[in-house]
Amino acid sequence: MGRPKILIADDDHNIVDVIKERLRMEGYETIAAYEGVRTIEAANKQHPDLILLDIRMPAGTGTSVLDTLKARETTKKIPVIVISALNDGGLEKRVMAQGAQAFLKKPFDSKELLEQIRSLLP
Repeated sequence: MGRPKILIADDDHNIVDVIKERLRMEGYETIAAYEGVRTIEAANKQHPDLILLDIRMPAGTGTSVLDTLKARETTKKIPVIVISALNDGGLEKRVMAQGAQAFLKKPFDSKELLEQIRSLLP
């Protein structure tokens, strides 16, 4: 079995680059998507082991992307960690009800992110 593959979905290229580098140092393979539609396409084509999903993205918000991922047979079992800078008290509860496995508020601690990832991947 190869290295676990993680899809990073965020429209901020700097955040994606920082997360990619950190995950590569930990031995993970990474894929990046910068729009909602591209996130869904990448999940279907690349079959990642886990998805890090930002809420605010062009071409499909994170919540609509999460709904689509959890509705499709090919992607519904992929664990999703939602990451957001939105200051919305009910957001975490809503995305967890939609099927996300975890929620992290930006800015997040990389150790916390790695702990969440390790808890969700075999």
